[in-house]
Amino acid sequence: MNKRIRAIIGTTCSLVLCIFGIYSLITASSSVIPAVLFAIGGFIGFIGGIYDLKNLDIA
Repeated sequence: MNKRIRAIIGTTCSLVLCIFGIYSLITASSSVIPAVLFAIGGFIGFIGGIYDLKNLDIA
């Protein structure tokens, strides 16, 4: 598996984590702290994945 595919998979999974965290916050589930951690961690991972994809050599 090359670096580009790993970065795409990581970015996608981080986005899913962020969306799941935000959904848990909106639906007001019983535990707020894990939902906040999922949302923040997924967002940071998504930004990091976008940064990795921009810095990859296309050649």
